Amino acid sequence: LAASPVVISQVYGGGGNSGATFKNDFIELFNRGDTAVDITGWSVQYASAAGGTWSVSKVTGNVSLQPGQYFLLQQSAGSGGSENLPTPDTLGSLAMGGSAGKVALVSNSTALSGAAPAGAALVDLLGYNAGFFEGANGPALSNTTAALRAAGGCTDTDNNASDFATGAPTPRNSASPLRPCGVPQAPPIVASCPANLSLAHGIAGAAALSATDADGIVASAAITAGAVSGIALTNFVAAAGAGGTASASLDVAAGVAAGSYPLVVTFGNDQAQQAMCTINVTVAAPATLTHTIP
Repeated sequence: LAASPVVISQVYGGGGNSGATFKNDFIELFNRGDTAVDITGWSVQYASAAGGTWSVSKVTGNVSLQPGQYFLLQQSAGSGGSENLPTPDTLGSLAMGGSAGKVALVSNSTALSGAAPAGAALVDLLGYNAGFFEGANGPALSNTTAALRAAGGCTDTDNNASDFATGAPTPRNSASPLRPCGVPQAPPIVASCPANLSLAHGIAGAAALSATDADGIVASAAITAGAVSGIALTNFVAAAGAGGTASASLDVAAGVAAGSYPLVVTFGNDQAQQAMCTINVTVAAPATLTHTIP
């Protein structure tokens, strides 16, 4: 496809599925150009990995997307998840595949046709683990990972494999900070967290977390999704200066019930930047009784 200033910048189809934090699927758009783009009447469309029937989610209202601005289209909800998305800019009902599928950005609201559609109205495309894509197949996703376009949405080489990588879903809407392309960006916060923390029932445990920022001071940390009684972030120590390391402990009390608890911890710095990491805390069920003593 010809390069477009407005692109698909993030896709997440695992909303509300087992292990998911967010309740809904979503599609995120981004204006990587240097002028505003009117996307009134546009749509995002979804088809299964090998399917030729496309479902349509329209952009509602009159929308002029500014350079560096994101746009969040909320889609269908599952029965799981614990957190709502940030305020969506448009509501839709696409039921997207959690691991594979095709998402198209279209400059009208007429449904595409066929497993590999073409035409001037097709603005952008992401095939994730699918039979139709730009350049090369995009990554397979999961209930806990989204496809994120590189450089905050700025990279567009018309190759899904190189333009997108998997990561924790990080939905951004039109109220999120602008991210103009071509403008040097401050180095990000780099968080270090274990992906999993597994404990036996009735046994307390903890995991060490840390974060650093080359040109800023990491000054805060909090559980921002999935918090439950008995799991807490403790012993936070802010970085002593730019480039320093902040640390904290994720503590799990012995009384936490058996189950799986996907948590999102968010670090913040003195430059209004944030970095999130997802930790799946698993407390095993008590062992069954095998012997008795008379």
